[in-house]
Amino acid sequence: MFQSLFSTKYNYFYNIYIVFHIRTSILLLSGLVLGLWTSWPGIVIPNNWKCFKDMIEKSSKE
Repeated sequence: MFQSLFSTKYNYFYNIYIVFHIRTSILLLSGLVLGLWTSWPGIVIPNNWKCFKDMIEKSSKE
């Protein structure tokens, strides 16, 4: 089915389809990264994760 749908006759539409999905994926991924970075700028620093885990452990003990 897809072979006949995306044959050389419809190669232009297939290229548009691929570009649309690549663009959508890039926009979603960059939105996710920027959203996480905005809410917690030090998310990539391992020491901040240690601090986060310590806070969770302290709150669970209380």
